[in-house]
Amino acid sequence: RGKPEIADYVLEYRNEKLAIVEAKRRDLPHTEGVMQAKQYALKMAIRFTYATNGTTIYGIDMEMGSEGELPCYPSPEELWNQTHVVENAWRDRFAAIPFESVGGSFQPRYYQE
Repeated sequence: RGKPEIADYVLEYRNEKLAIVEAKRRDLPHTEGVMQAKQYALKMAIRFTYATNGTTIYGIDMEMGSEGELPCYPSPEELWNQTHVVENAWRDRFAAIPFESVGGSFQPRYYQE
């Protein structure tokens, strides 16, 4: 067992993890966390990942292999539509059902998440 790796931010929408943000200090280059962001995205099988220093955003599309600076983060709906290009009625119906946490007192186990 090693030290667990923890992503700075995981962007979640409709009960699904859609993107990862690796944040670094403002005095570091905005691309400082690119390799770390890509590693997290590969491990979690997430298509979109971002690296930032709080002033500039560097976006990476792991599926298309495209990357570069972005003016702003995409909205949750934009991320959802980019991740799920092909419509799927069942996925959309299940995504509309929130995970019941009994007012926050119940946390899902790692395999439920």
